[in-house]
Amino acid sequence: PRVNGWFMMSSPWPCLMIMLMYLILVKVGPTIMKNRKPLELKNVLLSYNIGLVFLSGYCFTQIFFRAYVFGGISFGCEAVDYSDSPNNLALVGTGWLFYISKLLEMLDTIQFVLILLHSSQLLFIDCGFPRPMAWIFVIGSVTFILLFSNFYIQAYLKNTNKKQLDNRASNGHVKEE
Repeated sequence: PRVNGWFMMSSPWPCLMIMLMYLILVKVGPTIMKNRKPLELKNVLLSYNIGLVFLSGYCFTQIFFRAYVFGGISFGCEAVDYSDSPNNLALVGTGWLFYISKLLEMLDTIQFVLILLHSSQLLFIDCGFPRPMAWIFVIGSVTFILLFSNFYIQAYLKNTNKKQLDNRASNGHVKEE
């Protein structure tokens, strides 16, 4: 109830709509940009990334000081405090800000798609840019996609035997018995 009037907190629909628009843009974006000049986004992306670094730093310091230094919250498991104390409201506000920043970070994927499209476009037009460098960009991007896909499959989709998991040390290696 204490966050009902906050932006994007009254229902799950705004977040779901943003994710749907994001998926549509990632799917349709390459087709739209196929025959267009690449966008000049260097300054926008630099500002965006610097802003996210400062936002993450702000969230970290707020949570660290308000929860652990002055709030008396331990690093262990704690019950949720639903009171309306100024410290708790500030922590809830910081959590909301962190949530909004995660929605903004979906823009990183759009940035990645734009860079991949821009880099691969250099392979097919003659603009004086060295083709070996363009191939390096494209190969690096494809490698990143393959590595991330492999991580995703191993971490989330692969059906791992529970007995195998119990026999591993915390670093992932098999325990010697």
